[in-house]
Amino acid sequence: MQRVLRSEGGFTLIELVVVLAVIALLAATLTPLVTRYIQDARIQRAQNEVQVIGAAIQKFEQDLGRFPFFSNGAGTLREADQDVVVLQGPGDMPTEDTASNWTSSTVTGCKATTCVRGELAEQLIKNTPAYPTTRSEGKPFVWKGPFLDKLQTDPWGNKYLINIQNVRSDKSFAAIILSAGANGKVETAFEPTGGLTINLTPGGDDIVYRIR
Repeated sequence: MQRVLRSEGGFTLIELVVVLAVIALLAATLTPLVTRYIQDARIQRAQNEVQVIGAAIQKFEQDLGRFPFFSNGAGTLREADQDVVVLQGPGDMPTEDTASNWTSSTVTGCKATTCVRGELAEQLIKNTPAYPTTRSEGKPFVWKGPFLDKLQTDPWGNKYLINIQNVRSDKSFAAIILSAGANGKVETAFEPTGGLTINLTPGGDDIVYRIR
């Protein structure tokens, strides 16, 4: 008499093959959908976070009468003393085909003698530059932070970047908060062409929020 081979759990080998085939088919069908869902969720998170950071910077400006582009806030906060060219959050530095102020370790174009990169947390959470926190004669504006509870990387583990020097009155370029997106490459110019009158179009898959 011919016997039907069964697995230890009671399934025939043919049944196991069918089940495995169905699982493989479902995996092949669902994996792209799950991947797309995860990617869309990351993009949405980045879009939300650049807006939150933007709102915090605008609140900072309302309180201080200046944007956060000083490494020392104990002075008169004159625009002529601006030394922070780029503000950055935590995380890895994104790449760039040709290094600019976005990603270069050496930044240029500030009004002070020495130009620096600044940390968002120091400006918005810690007040490391020591901006005044109490009003006094000649200093009517004060730091009322923290303006954010915390800062984190963008959804791909990279830094959020801000070309903060572009908020200066003598600059005619858009100032933006930027995530380099899924490819981790900055593809938006540090000084976007077209001045302040255009609707800024991000480069590549960059995610940006304009603050000026």
